[in-house]
Amino acid sequence: MEDLSRFKQTYFDESAELLAVAESGLLRLTPGEVDSDEVNAIFRAVHSIKGGGGAFGFTELVAFAHEFETVMDGVRNNTIPVTTELVDTLIRANDVLGQMLAYAREDSPAPEGTTDGTVAALRRHQAGGAAPQAGAPAPAAAIEAAAPAPVYAAVYADDEDDEAGLFGDAMAAIAAARAEEDPVPPGKVRWTIVFRPKSDLLMSGNEPTFMLRALRRLGDAAIECHIDALPNLQNLEAELLHLSWTVTLVADPDVDLDKINDVFEFVADECDIRITAEAPPPALAEAPEAPPPAAAPPA
Repeated sequence: MEDLSRFKQTYFDESAELLAVAESGLLRLTPGEVDSDEVNAIFRAVHSIKGGGGAFGFTELVAFAHEFETVMDGVRNNTIPVTTELVDTLIRANDVLGQMLAYAREDSPAPEGTTDGTVAALRRHQAGGAAPQAGAPAPAAAIEAAAPAPVYAAVYADDEDDEAGLFGDAMAAIAAARAEEDPVPPGKVRWTIVFRPKSDLLMSGNEPTFMLRALRRLGDAAIECHIDALPNLQNLEAELLHLSWTVTLVADPDVDLDKINDVFEFVADECDIRITAEAPPPALAEAPEAPPPAAAPPA
């Protein structure tokens, strides 16, 4: 596991450079004069820091980066307008992200409440509201909503990871090291299924529980529910779905991609589904039985 220490150092060094990129872009971000390339560069910087942090298990850092990244995604998709208040919030978020990296480098948890005020401000912008003036107390409901959200236990490649392309070899090495610690049982295949339904899935008459039960029938399934998109009680809409799941399925080789896709056949257009497979390395696979020795020829 010595290699992981080396990759951690690389992660922190490159994250410092990404923070500087984000800070420079945020300082140039001006209402009415938004440069889409600048916004994309800021988003990719935060996204890359989040992705690398997830690989090392920095859950507090990843939870905060997710909030930061979500607002930047809204900016680049023109669903969150750029205002002076927003820019101030984003600059503060970049500073807090730097603090979270410092705590992660020291392998120590952030003091309680480190991210609360900034997360509350980020979420207000997500909801379409402006951040309060400096020094104004945040509403109690917003502080409650700012509690660190659960994050995925593993990092899954997506288009943005490919676009950022920062930690490619390091991430592969980390995955290999973790596989050594938790190898796939011989003769089995381990599938990771990330199941993120659209919020209106229930309104179409579909029930995610049925799909999770179907996956359990395919093998040994460990199911983790994520509530990072769950709003506070004040903003909760009972008709909408705010949950997502990660399923780790250890199954026989005859359970292939087609069988897993069949589980989601009727909801494929209403969900974001990502499926990856991990088979045991050849050295762990069961060796075929040796053929019986040939009979000696007659004298």
